[in-house]
Amino acid sequence: LPKYFLALKNKALALLNLQRNSEAIEMYDKLLAEDPEFSVAYKYKALVQIRIKDYKSALDNLNKALSIDSTDTETLNYISQLYILTGNNSKAQFYLNKLNIRK
Repeated sequence: LPKYFLALKNKALALLNLQRNSEAIEMYDKLLAEDPEFSVAYKYKALVQIRIKDYKSALDNLNKALSIDSTDTETLNYISQLYILTGNNSKAQFYLNKLNIRK
């Protein structure tokens, strides 16, 4: 990874926290271009997408994050919360059950 990767990561997180949504998504895209296996970038990009109500893209990115790191309980929680938000309670329960097994 390039030396500036950490700076990109910190900038992306700052943009996420500042709710500068389109800039945050662009920064996460840059991180993923450098490291397509960086599961945290998929996860946090999804949080921005949830914020702007792009639920399909958010779910796609959360699933990518989970496929890279299937042990990430935070990602499982975000997926379950997204399903609750979109009214799919049976899928939410499925992921909550997976989450409870891991705790």
